[in-house]
Amino acid sequence: MLVPILLLSVLPFSFALDCYPPPSGGALPILEHCNELVHALTIACRLPHQNEPKTWGRGLPSSIHSEHLPKVYWLPGRGPQSCALSLDVDPLHPHAIEVFGLTAIRVAAARIVNICLVGRNQIGRDRLGSTGKVVGKLVRTDGPLMLPLMGEEGDVQSLRIPGIGDLAWANGTENGLLGEAS
Repeated sequence: MLVPILLLSVLPFSFALDCYPPPSGGALPILEHCNELVHALTIACRLPHQNEPKTWGRGLPSSIHSEHLPKVYWLPGRGPQSCALSLDVDPLHPHAIEVFGLTAIRVAAARIVNICLVGRNQIGRDRLGSTGKVVGKLVRTDGPLMLPLMGEEGDVQSLRIPGIGDLAWANGTENGLLGEAS
């Protein structure tokens, strides 16, 4: 019995995944678009310099070593009810700083899609970083707080993913980036 206990002590801690229905009985994001988003993140993780660990937080600039939050990842041009993953700090920890790479974002997106969207027909959120103080949420791109991308804080960046198109991401405002499915 000592071996399983030791094995558990070296495995990374996994935070609870929260699944919940869309607010106000709204529609879910399109599953095919969510799968494409996870696939695009998977490919992006394999590209040079895309999966380096970065420091994430609200008070940080977006640079080679850090990322400003909130942020959203999506596939442009997919139309209404498309899928996106928004990242922000836990509201109870507004000054939180976490360190993780793009693989952690991909894993969170895949967990939410597979467990919440496919398994329970719901949207959801997963926690990232060693203390789980950054939250990734599966959202729809046509929610009530649609992307304020071209404003002062909305700097859109993208990466060409072969066979898929662009994987885009942008910083948001303090009020968030996207409305959850509504």
